[in-house]
Amino acid sequence: MDVVQNRQSKQKRMPQNFIPMWVGWDLNIKVKIKIMKKGRDYFELELDEDFIGQSSSWEE
Repeated sequence: MDVVQNRQSKQKRMPQNFIPMWVGWDLNIKVKIKIMKKGRDYFELELDEDFIGQSSSWEE
């Protein structure tokens, strides 16, 4: 949790128009969310390769 808080505090110091931002969680799986702004906000999800290999149900 400390790692996440440190990343959030660093992002707060950045200007609001600083894009893209990377937010990561240290859980059993590592997930990165890429936040970009092009007219509308959208999310691009990247899963750890190990997790993708274990869960084929995520494939669409």
